[in-house]
Amino acid sequence: MAEDAAVVGTDRFAPKPLHLDEALMQLDSIGSEFLVFLNAENGRVNVIYRRRTTGYALIDPIL
Repeated sequence: MAEDAAVVGTDRFAPKPLHLDEALMQLDSIGSEFLVFLNAENGRVNVIYRRRTTGYALIDPIL
């Protein structure tokens, strides 16, 4: 980590339960690069994001 890097804020929220297709539609509608949501299919917190090249990717951590 760079010496001058620092966390300058914290966002707290309750992730909404969504199906993957709903999360993708919401990501497109808000125009963000990523969306954190509660996957309604598996009950885990997931992140969907726009890939740099094309398409989307899903982060689904297994704890």
